[in-house]
Amino acid sequence: DHRIGAGAVHVVAPTAEKLDEARATMRASIAEMRERLRMGGGSDPSPLAFPMTDDRERWASCAFRRLCGR
Repeated sequence: DHRIGAGAVHVVAPTAEKLDEARATMRASIAEMRERLRMGGGSDPSPLAFPMTDDRERWASCAFRRLCGR
């Protein structure tokens, strides 16, 4: 289960290929976040670099919902 707060425990035996895919996804995500930080021109990100979405499904799964005040 991908929701930490769900309290569910699942045993997973990932393949080397799946681990490589996960690493690549994480690296791409980190690179995107770093680029967004640079967009603000300082050490704090510009709110414009992290636009809010009107897509309620995307919003519902966002880990930063409380930070945007919605």
